[in-house]
Amino acid sequence: MGTAGAQQYLSRSLFAVVIGSNDILGYFGSQNKVTTPQQFVNSLVLTLQDQLKSIYNLGGRKFAFVGVGPIGCSPAKRNGNSAGDCEEDINSMCTMYNEAVKSLLSSMKTDLPDMSYSFFDTYVADLDTFKTHLNMGLLKLRLHVVGLGT
Repeated sequence: MGTAGAQQYLSRSLFAVVIGSNDILGYFGSQNKVTTPQQFVNSLVLTLQDQLKSIYNLGGRKFAFVGVGPIGCSPAKRNGNSAGDCEEDINSMCTMYNEAVKSLLSSMKTDLPDMSYSFFDTYVADLDTFKTHLNMGLLKLRLHVVGLGT
């Protein structure tokens, strides 16, 4: 295929990017937080920028990015407190991360006009689902049925 052929092939490919949740969970699982949440998010986004530019430099032009969902509302996190509430500090970082990624993608699109991207805001979609199910009592029922809560 050669370099030119590979670049042409990559320019027609769609790169799906689903990244960030484990990093955020790792931050909250660490006992030695040497950075603020904002500093941590900034470092994640800088690393992401470098990786996206590497893909772009290899010929990649089309990106589908899936944002981080409200992982503070996951069953494991909700069951970790007596009220069964979402962990808002985690969700705050998820929102911070998604906003930083959207800003990065917009900036990259300005600098690299032949780059195209879409961003699916998983956080908003999932949180709407959680709220609907909480209001209907379905989430609590679903957690109970699978043995994750009472």
